[in-house]
Parts: sequence; structure tokens; C-alpha cells
Amino acid sequence: MAVAFHGVRALLVELDRVGKSLAVVTSETSTLSDYALETFNLRNYFDALVTSDHVLKRKPDPEGIHLALRKIQLSPQECMLVGDSAADILAGKNAGLLTGAALWGSETWGDPRTANPDFLFSNVDELRGFFPRR
Repeated sequence: MAVAFHGVRALLVELDRVGKSLAVVTSETSTLSDYALETFNLRNYFDALVTSDHVLKRKPDPEGIHLALRKIQLSPQECMLVGDSAADILAGKNAGLLTGAALWGSETWGDPRTANPDFLFSNVDELRGFFPRR
């Protein structure tokens, strides 16, 4: 079951307002990912969606992240990956990105702290506070 966490929409609105490019890189299929993003009316906030249907290697391999970076035309040095699993964090590190652990998730795929992320975010508001306000 897909869940939209409290504060996510406000964060996405704010990041969109200041012109940040956003991508989703997920191990889910395109069908499930599209359904979840459309259900919560969040799809329009993302410039790229990379799913398991688009890659041969899953996270922690950085293939999906490299594809997302090409789609949004940004370098690893311009981006940060925020993920809720150790595989997410490792994929971000393997792609050369700063990484942040989203600790408000379900930890279905393992505690992201075990991969030594650059930042820890206990809730969406902490992540929102990471970005300077304009």
C-alpha cells in the first residue's frame, strides 16, 4: 500500500517553486510507481521517473541514478539522493552523490543508517529545513 507522508506535498511544492529538478529512482515497476504518484497527485513534481523496468541492475548499483541524472541533465555534484534503505544510500554513494537517510519510512529494506549517509532526516520537516528558503 502506498502512503504519502505528512509534509511531502508541501516540500515538493516548495522545491518546485524554487526550480529544483527532482527524480524518483525506485526498485518498483513503472506500473506501481505511476499508480502511487498519480494516486497522491505527485507525478508532476518529478522531472524523471526511473523504475526497475528501465535498468538491468538494481540498487545499490548506480545505473538507475546515472539514468536519472542524464534525464534531468545534472551532475552528481549538483544532486543529493534521499532514500529510506541501505541500498538507496549505497547507490547514491556509488554514483558520487551526497546522501540523506529518510528515517520516517518503514525500513522495509533495511536501516539506511548502516550505509553511513551524509545526512540523517528524522522527518520531512528536517529535510525541508535542509534547503535554503528563497
